[in-house]
Order: sequence, then C-alpha cells, then structure tokens
Amino acid sequence: MLHSLLPENPLCLITDDGSSLAPTLAAALIKQGWETAVLRYASTSNLQKRSESHSPKKTLLIELSSSGEPELQSSLKDLETKHGKIGGLINLNPVLPIRFIKSGRWRKCLSPACFHYS
Repeated sequence: MLHSLLPENPLCLITDDGSSLAPTLAAALIKQGWETAVLRYASTSNLQKRSESHSPKKTLLIELSSSGEPELQSSLKDLETKHGKIGGLINLNPVLPIRFIKSGRWRKCLSPACFHYS
C-alpha cells in the first residue's frame, strides 16, 4: 500500500519505464489526491501502446521526441507553468532485457573488483 503526506503542491512526476508500473503508480497517487504527470522518453516510446491503454485518464502525459536536455528542460518548465511546482518525483528506469547484455559485461560487473567493502 502506498502512503504519503501531500506536499503543498501535490504534483508528482513519474518517468515511464515502458512497463505498466508508471500508470499503476499514477492511479494509486490519484486516489490519494495527487495530480500526476508521466514523462515518456523517446527510448520507451516503442512500449508506448502497451502502457498507454493502462494510463489513468487524469494523468498528464509528456512525450519527449529525443533524450536531449533542452527538450526535457522546456517540457518541465511548461509543466510547472501550467500545473505548479513539482512536489514529488518517481524515477523508473527501463530494464534492459538479458538477451541484450553480453555475458562478458555481466562477468565484469559481478567480479569481486566491482564490490567495495568498508
């Protein structure tokens, strides 16, 4: 169960990972009084049709055509101008399917040299 105290401006920005998690979080936050906006990067647009059908109707959708900083800044400024300051952020990172990760990269990441102990 998701519990939160509403900030002064209950607008939560959720970055879309292309799965059904962003729309699910948006729906849960809306039930608790939040206004939600989902930010969809161009890299997750190939999964757009699947998650679009699950998006709550009250959720604002911001779709970026590139991953460039100027477009992101402009979109965030636009959002704040129209809906007020962002009161919360949930950043979801897309999961890279295992078939796209080379085994050498896994071995390197899992080697003892990658782990630092205090």
